[in-house]
Amino acid sequence: MDMFEELYTLYDNLQNDLLAEIAERVAKNPGSDVDEWHARVLAESGMMQQSTLEKLSKILKKAPPLIEDNFKKYGLGVFHKDERIYRHAVQNGFMKKVPIPNYAGRVFKRILQSGVNGCSTRLNLVHTTALESSQTAFRDTINRIYVGTALGDKSFSEAAQTALRELADKGISGVTYRTASGRMVHQTVDVAVRNMVTTSYEQMGGDVQIQMANDLDSNFVETSSHMGARPSHAVWQGQVFQLEGNDRYPNFYDVCGYGEGGGIKGYNCHHDFYPYFPGASTRSFAHYNEQENNKQYEAEQTQRGYERQIRRYKRRQTTAQAAGQTDDASRAGLKVKQYQKIQREHVKNNNLERDYSREK
Repeated sequence: MDMFEELYTLYDNLQNDLLAEIAERVAKNPGSDVDEWHARVLAESGMMQQSTLEKLSKILKKAPPLIEDNFKKYGLGVFHKDERIYRHAVQNGFMKKVPIPNYAGRVFKRILQSGVNGCSTRLNLVHTTALESSQTAFRDTINRIYVGTALGDKSFSEAAQTALRELADKGISGVTYRTASGRMVHQTVDVAVRNMVTTSYEQMGGDVQIQMANDLDSNFVETSSHMGARPSHAVWQGQVFQLEGNDRYPNFYDVCGYGEGGGIKGYNCHHDFYPYFPGASTRSFAHYNEQENNKQYEAEQTQRGYERQIRRYKRRQTTAQAAGQTDDASRAGLKVKQYQKIQREHVKNNNLERDYSREK
């Protein structure tokens, strides 16, 4: 179980609760006076905003201690992992005998606090976006229902079903940004939080490792490797690098992009690196055939797509149930089962590992 699963669950529930509340508020049949319904439900925007703020306030009481405790556990784990390697190197004469730095020291406390602060700042941005997104989603759903009904081509029930499906498919945004190519990307609250937390603690762990290497004058590292790495990372995984210079091995920063969003320990990267001692260390990681790696990467991207479909139809089921649309809820439930079956077969046929936390 991921050490941050309790934190992730808070945000999974936040999105579901917001979708359900919007559905409950907008799905009350207005009878014959759709104009009165439109004005009345729009007037509830203030109550919807207050309700969202109350939900976020509850999270803000629980999230900070979870972040701090788990970042400390993760940081200690990273420290002790490399500490064992360095102690072994000293005992076997691979490196000169020097005091191993103290994780409780001022420098490491600063790294830990910087990681916690960075994660908290990112989560606050998610909160702001979620508040704005929930308000926009509330108003847009009301207006879609109103237009669909007022134009006379749909009944209120039909217009509500269509609008709530659109609401569920989009979800509540936690992050919105524009890519280098100009494409707008909207990440739902649950996905945004998982990506941000993962990136934050991986970056903090990397900073701990670099600090230890600097303190101990250790200049070489070996990167971890795994099949299915993104192609831009597959080229450098499972290899040895040096932190300063490039006279014996390629430079870690130049090749692996440490400290950059798209590099090792960057956005949603799960690669690691370890101290390495040329002439003494045994290589621990393979550099996989890049064509085979890329084939598995594509299979995993297909898996991610099925996960998105499972989450999508679960959101549809949540909103339909909240709105009292039992037939739509049943249809969505069947689609969930359909994609779960497809996922089981895909995972089995491609020798992948299923991650149920991504299907919530």
